[in-house]
Amino acid sequence: MDFVPGTDLQELLPSLTTAEKTTFSERIKETINELRTIPPPDNLGNLNGTPYIDGVLSTPDNNRIISGPFKDQEQMNNGILERLSQTQSPHYIRLLREMVNRTLKSHRTVFTHGDLQPKNIVVERAGTDFNLLLLTGICHAGTLSFGNFAIQHCTVK
Repeated sequence: MDFVPGTDLQELLPSLTTAEKTTFSERIKETINELRTIPPPDNLGNLNGTPYIDGVLSTPDNNRIISGPFKDQEQMNNGILERLSQTQSPHYIRLLREMVNRTLKSHRTVFTHGDLQPKNIVVERAGTDFNLLLLTGICHAGTLSFGNFAIQHCTVK
């Protein structure tokens, strides 16, 4: 695990002015937009071709039907429904199936952060300017795993 200098945004937020919050929001949006320009792989899942390790699609045994990687959105939808069927009634799954298949289709595949929240954004201030660091155990487009438990980081503008 690496030491990352700075303060997490969750701790910093109460002390920021409205103008600073606006600047942070714009910078985070720019960063996410930049991540989304990375060309997608030919599947939905980890960039290294291993199963998703997020809370929704992960399974203890890395069941590829549920955890992927998936060749397309339809296969991913089936994985989501299969995972939900482990804890939900068959009636509920039948209700969800049509909604999932109507809603989760024809979307652009993008590289994104799987757990973007203030506690996972470290801010390093340099006078009136600042650098942002997105902390990840997962940094995904699907999910790019840098290690199961080690906190790694992706440097961003």
